[in-house]
Order: sequence, then structure tokens, then C-alpha cells
Amino acid sequence: MRTPLFRSRKRPNDCHRPGQVLGSCKCLFLRSANTPRSPSAPAFYEAAIRRSQENARIIADALSGSRAATGHSRPIPVDMATTLPPLKRSFQDQPWLRHTRWMSRFLLQAIDPLSECIAIETVFEVSDIPELCLLAGIDTQAFAPNGIYDLDAPAVERISKRFALTFDPHSMQTRMTPWHPIYELPYQVHTERELTLMLAGKKPLAVFVETYPRIEAERGLIPETAFQPHVDSGRIVKREQISPPNEKSPKLKGLRLGTRRVLYALPSEQWRIDAYLLLWKTSEKAGWGDGFERMEGSLLGYEDWQNDAYIEWRKKRYQAALTSGKSVPSA
Repeated sequence: MRTPLFRSRKRPNDCHRPGQVLGSCKCLFLRSANTPRSPSAPAFYEAAIRRSQENARIIADALSGSRAATGHSRPIPVDMATTLPPLKRSFQDQPWLRHTRWMSRFLLQAIDPLSECIAIETVFEVSDIPELCLLAGIDTQAFAPNGIYDLDAPAVERISKRFALTFDPHSMQTRMTPWHPIYELPYQVHTERELTLMLAGKKPLAVFVETYPRIEAERGLIPETAFQPHVDSGRIVKREQISPPNEKSPKLKGLRLGTRRVLYALPSEQWRIDAYLLLWKTSEKAGWGDGFERMEGSLLGYEDWQNDAYIEWRKKRYQAALTSGKSVPSA
């Protein structure tokens, strides 16, 4: 099981958006303060969530200065097994795990082994989490609401049959991941589809970010192995930028964290790399805003109407959080 965080800053990696590491920013999702949870949740779980959120904020600060990942990139995976204690009560005694919108929707995603991108996906809803765990072969006591689980073929078949899904992974590795509000957008985000889109000439730039030095939870987050053959052949240009930690850098377990960015561009679009780095350097002085958000989206290959939709979606989530008194969502 893996817990998603972010692989690029914006769009779930390129995420305009949930989960990017900030990869074209890639992002998956991290259990953050905006994740719905019932007030009846056990105290020990609430405390663990707060510890996990604090670690998440530290990592997010290291990756994007004073701003949290927005979704134009891919989420960074965080292993919550290291921060959350095992559930000690019967799953049936946890009503807060059974009736939330966040918990009710999941996705099955088949991953292409060569591009490491999502090839096929489908959404389904559940009303009984213990039943889902049984179908997926997951221990209900160890189930993490925002975890990403690799499934074997029998589990995929059981889930597909139970929820009447038309899903054929064609022998590709399949995983089950939680639904995220980013999927409300009227277009498909680039996160975890970067390489496929670039090879098709539909994406000019992809950006991935990880902490520097890299923490173990991020190992393998940036799909460098998948990109490398195309870099060697000249179809894609690669550049790295390392920002070492300094005395003002955030700490995680006593270690100050800098950032490492890996940028990929089509040969005819490599000017976007310098433009992207300049954008981030300027924003560190001037502060992030809708103008930078729109510029970043355009550099990553999103159309104007998609940038409009994302900015409007983000504002609505922000206002909804303020109205409800909840923590302001990061994406």
C-alpha cells in the first residue's frame, strides 16, 4: 500500500492539479487538513492525522516555498504506515470510515509499464468499506482511507464484477486509489500521463519535484527510468535543478530539506524550461497569485479555458472552506 502525496506542483502532477510531485508537476494526494473526516473519529486517529499533516506541511514547504502543492503537478507519495498507528477497534465500529464522500469513491487504474502512466481508469462508488477490503484482499484493520493499493488479477475481477465495471487492464498492473475533488474539473489533468502526452506531441513540458536530499518516502516518485530512453534518443530534453537546503529551509526529523526539480521538454519547446524556472524564481520574491498560476498552467501545456476552469474551481474550494470553517484546501 502507498499513500499518495504530490508529484508535481499543480494539476495532480502536472497536476493542474491532485496528486503531481510536482511533476509537470505531479501530485497524488496527501491526507491534508481539507480531507473530510467525521468528528466521531477516535482521538488516537485524530492525533495521528495531525502528525501526518505536520509532516506533509514540512514537505510541501520544502517543495514549494510558502505555498502548498496546487495540483498542476503530481502528488508526492507519503507512507502513512510510518505515521498512523494500526486501528485497534473493529472496522464495523468506525462509522466515520463508512459514510463520507471521500470514502465512497475510488478508482481502478491500469499502469502502462513502459511509460509508467495511467493507461485505463474507471471510477466506482462503494457504501461498505469492509466489503471493499474483502474484495480487494486488504486487511480492514490496516486499511488507510487515502492509501493506494496494488491489486492482483483476482481482486480486480472481483471488484469489477461486484460493481459492474467495464475494466480490462490487459495484464497491466492495476491499483486502487481514492477519488479526489480534482476529478471534478471538466478536463483530464496531465498528472501521471505526462510521458504519454509528450510522446504524442500534446504536452510541451513536464516538471517533477522532490525533496533534496531525497527522503525514502519519495523514492521512485519521479519517473526518470521511463523518460530516460526518450532523452537518450533526443525525443525529449531533460534538465535538473537542485536548490540545496539553507538555514531557512524547513526540517523533517532534524534534516533540512531543499528541492530537486527535474524538467522535461520537447526539443522545440525547451525554452519553456528557462521560462518555468524564471517563473518560480520570480514568484519567490513577488508571491504566488492567479497570474503565476495561469502562466504555469500554460507552460505545462494546459489551454486557456482549462486554466480558467482550474482557477475558478480552486477559488470555490477556498471559499467553501472559509464558509464552513474548515482548513483551506491546498489544491
